[in-house]
Amino acid sequence: MTICHNAGHEPNETVVLQLFNPVGASLGSKQQINLTITDNDPSSVVAITGTPSVNEGVSASFTVTLTGASASPISVTASTTNGSATAPSDFTATNYAVLLGAG
Repeated sequence: MTICHNAGHEPNETVVLQLFNPVGASLGSKQQINLTITDNDPSSVVAITGTPSVNEGVSASFTVTLTGASASPISVTASTTNGSATAPSDFTATNYAVLLGAG
């Protein structure tokens, strides 16, 4: 059995190997095994970039980037947390999901 190499990080997967229909023998008590295929690709990394300083009264924008391919869609939550500035007097608190497609 040949195991194919997939590009992009994905969860470990399993395949069931099973014996059946013997001719000239009978099946023993162990007729199947579960084989785990361990992913060997580096995991994807999500990062945020943007302007680290803005003037009062304007909007700040940021970019979420994905490094490394993924076999399945990626999601990450982006939210604000008080630092020396506090919501709601200094900024509008936000909390939202960022969805990045597979690939």
